[in-house]
Amino acid sequence: MVLHIFLRQTGDRLQKSHPQIRPHWFDYKKCFYNFVNTLHPATFNYDIKFNIIFDGDLTGTFTENYLNNPITPTNLIQINSGGESVAGNIMWRFIKEQYEYDDKDIIYIVENDYVHAPGWVDVLVGLYESFDASYASLYDHNDKYFLPMYDDLQSPIIYTKHCYWRGVPNTTGTFAVKGEWLREDIDQHLAIEGDFHKFKALVETRAASVYTPMPGYSTHCMNDLLSPLVDWEKILNETTK
Repeated sequence: MVLHIFLRQTGDRLQKSHPQIRPHWFDYKKCFYNFVNTLHPATFNYDIKFNIIFDGDLTGTFTENYLNNPITPTNLIQINSGGESVAGNIMWRFIKEQYEYDDKDIIYIVENDYVHAPGWVDVLVGLYESFDASYASLYDHNDKYFLPMYDDLQSPIIYTKHCYWRGVPNTTGTFAVKGEWLREDIDQHLAIEGDFHKFKALVETRAASVYTPMPGYSTHCMNDLLSPLVDWEKILNETTK
């Protein structure tokens, strides 16, 4: 089993600030270094292939600085899309047409505004070692606890040696998928825009499962939508010293 990671990054021009929807401690550079530091190969024994998909001008960016002295062997895929949805399509087409992976492998797509807790690699791989899961996210979606549309949500609960996991009907654009599922679903990832609609289709037409840990091992950095019960500011600061 190989963990294939596609971390999506952009040049400064394409980064979305939106300070009104971000926690006061949010920072793209810190999110990047939080990810690569918690991915440090000395802390686990898995075969990992780390890809950065960079959209825009790399010159002078913190991503370029990292690539000059990477912690983990890194493959750079540079694109110029000019927009998030176009960049996503370029990524999926690259994976479909040019990238090799096995059915038992895990493919993890990561957007640039997430924080990860130390140990997330073991947690994610542990799920797939223990269960025949199709999709997973490390983000414990806060909206599932308070939005009226989820009032009647009934979630199956499973556990691994690391944590409990709950089944959810959808997730964001940051998720993991088993290779055999991605091979069958990749055309839907190319065709359907919007995370909610994409996973609605996958769950309904493919009987896909989506699992998330409780508490979360990552969070989307959006006010009112942080994974609950975790001090994400503290984690971000401690992993980027």
